[in-house]
Parts: sequence; structure tokens; C-alpha cells
Amino acid sequence: MSIKRVFKTACVVFIFILAFSFVCAILRRYDSYAKFRSYFKDKTDYDVLFLGTSHVLNGVNPMQLWNEYGITSYNMGWNCNTIPADYWQLRLAAGKTKPKVAVIDILGLYDDIKVDYSSNYVFVHGILDQFPLSTEKTRAICDLFDSKKTRFEFFLPFTLYHNRWQEFSLKKIRNVFNDYILDKTPEIPTKGFDPKIGVRVPQSFLPYIPEYVGRETVAIAYARKIIAYCRENGIIPVFMHIPFSEQEKTIAWKKAFEKIIAEEKVDFIDMSSDVDFEIDQYDTDFHLNISGAGKITSVIGSYLREKCGLKAHDDERTVSKWKSDYESYQNYYDSLIKNQTDISLTLLLLSNSDYKAQALLANGFDFSVIQKKQIKELGLRFFEHRLHSHGDFDCSIKIFREKDDSLVCEKFYRKEFITEIIGRE
Repeated sequence: MSIKRVFKTACVVFIFILAFSFVCAILRRYDSYAKFRSYFKDKTDYDVLFLGTSHVLNGVNPMQLWNEYGITSYNMGWNCNTIPADYWQLRLAAGKTKPKVAVIDILGLYDDIKVDYSSNYVFVHGILDQFPLSTEKTRAICDLFDSKKTRFEFFLPFTLYHNRWQEFSLKKIRNVFNDYILDKTPEIPTKGFDPKIGVRVPQSFLPYIPEYVGRETVAIAYARKIIAYCRENGIIPVFMHIPFSEQEKTIAWKKAFEKIIAEEKVDFIDMSSDVDFEIDQYDTDFHLNISGAGKITSVIGSYLREKCGLKAHDDERTVSKWKSDYESYQNYYDSLIKNQTDISLTLLLLSNSDYKAQALLANGFDFSVIQKKQIKELGLRFFEHRLHSHGDFDCSIKIFREKDDSLVCEKFYRKEFITEIIGRE
């Protein structure tokens, strides 16, 4: 074969690989790509990695942790994650940056399977697809899945996403070009945190108490593997319980973990009493809103500093980078406030201590019981002034940045357009 023919063949193969990669990028799962983009792009060492289910995804705010404690972290939580998946996600993530502490939610310790094929195995794509193929990823896939067909799907995710041509668009092509060629796609500046903007009063607080007889579940076995891996690699393992009002299985999970605590002498943060479900829950069953996440994050930060010895970064490179990242986060948060039209959700977003507000109330306007509870938690950061009457509004709220008194926005409300928060059914 001539050199010219070899060169032509190599060019064809190269063009095919390039085109195939581009098509795969167009059809990829964008939500997980967006979540982990900063993790893979950042040239930074994270003090802490948070792992677990959507309770972690929606419940721990790394940017707040940086602002309050100077601790660098990334939220690796994902919907319906299992503890066996947490184990492999930690090993893969530690291949890029070894954290000082790994914090894992105990949700699911009672489960006796690695991954539920009937409901949540597809969610594992959300955490595995973003990692490049490697020996460690191969081990993860082969351990989590027994089916050869499923393994192949994880080795080559294109086989799962190839039928998404109905989502094909010029906008997607442009986005991929910006990502891969120009690197211009804006990043979501939350370090993996997905804030939930909503307030729902739970339907019930009554716990269901299943029997736990001390058996070694698959999840417990993998929790032990996480502990062993962390200790072998100089990582402090910390487990936590993020509260939620629907408590079916919660007590069983705690009982299961008591066994691990006694045997492994591992740290545990139980935050069962650190939120107010009437104002801190996003839905009526499971997930915390951004206010609840703020409270949980503060508790975790205090624990990491006092019990794990993590100190605020003072090196110029890290401080400069994260200060810039935090400014991007504040601009992002400004946009959340500006785009919010619901008065209860505006008050929810004010739970961030970077902001304060002044309210003018007219025409006999008064806040609801839940709204008054939200305002009470804001303390001196919320000031009310009453007018006898006003022709343009019943309530106006001016929102300012706390640090420099700069005006973020002003909102106006009429009583007839204000909806009540959904309560217990």
C-alpha cells in the first residue's frame, strides 16, 4: 500500500471520528453535561465532594459554602443515585482531583440492589457518561450492571441517544460548535447545585417505621467500601442525612447507619431538625427549596470546619478564582430574583444573606401567614413601611445587594394577582 493511500485512509478515518464525535455531542444528555462542565473544566482542587441523590443535588450549595467558610467544593449529587453508584462516582472523580473530604447522603442504605433496572438505571448515565472511558470506568460499568446489553449502552452512550433526531436543530449545532471549538457557552455558576425555587407545605409529617433487623444490605456493603476507599486514599468520609417531610424508610435508614457508625467510627451529620418544612420545602414530599438548602449548607460548613479541620483558603490563586466565580454566581442569582414574579418566591430568594429588601404596603395589604414566617427569618434584612393608599400598587419590594446597597430590582404587586402557597391536602 502506498504512502499516499495510507494518508487518504487515515484522513477518512479521522474525519469519520470527528464527525461521529460531533453528532454524539449534539445528541448527548445536556442536563448532566451542563452540571459537570465546570468540574471537568476547572483547574482547581476541591476540598469537598458531595455525593448522593437529588436531595444532595437540590440541597447543598457549594458557592454558599465558599462565601461563608472559604471551602471549595463540588456537588456531584444526581437524581435517583444509589450508594453503589456513589462509590464508583467518587473513585472516578478522585481520578481528577482528590478531595480532603467526601460527604455522602445516607438515603438508600436500606436498599438491597446496586441499581434498580426498572426505574433508575437510566439516571446512572447522568453521572457516568461525562467521564472519559478508562480502566476505572470499565470496572464501574461491569460492577454496576450484569446485562451485556446495558454495559454496551454505557460503554457507547450513542446507542441510547441515537434515536433523538427529533431534538436535532441548528441551535444545537451552534451550541456544540461553541462548546468544542470556541469554548463560549456560558457555564452554570453553581458548582453542580440545582436550586429549587418553590414553596410547598408538606401533606404529612407522620413517619412510617419499617422494621430493620440489622441485615447487611447491598447499600450498606458499598457504604463500607466508600469508607475503606476514603481511608486508603487520605480522604475523610462523612455521611449525612438531609431532611425531608415524607419519612417512609427514613428511620430504617438511620437505624442501618447506626450499625456502620458503631463499627466504622465514621462521622455523621444528622440535620433532621435544621429546616422548617412550612417554608423550606420545594414539593410536598421530598426536596428542599433554596432556603432549606441554605440552612443545610450552613450546618455542613460549620461541621467541616469544626470537626474536619477545613480552613478557609488564603492562597492568592484560589481566592482570586473563586472570588470571580462567586461574582458570576451573584449575577446568576440576581437574574433569578429579577425574573421572579411570585411574591412568595421572591421572599424565598431573599433567604440568601447577600440581599436585603424594603417593602411598601398600601391599601390594607398584608402578607399571608407563610409569607410572614418567611419575612421573620429575614430579620433586619427586611424592612416594612405602610402607606394609607397608593393607586399603582398594593405592595412594592425593593431588593438590594447587602454589601454595597446597590439596587437589584423593584417589584410591584396587586392583591388580586397574588396566589397562596399550596398547603396540606
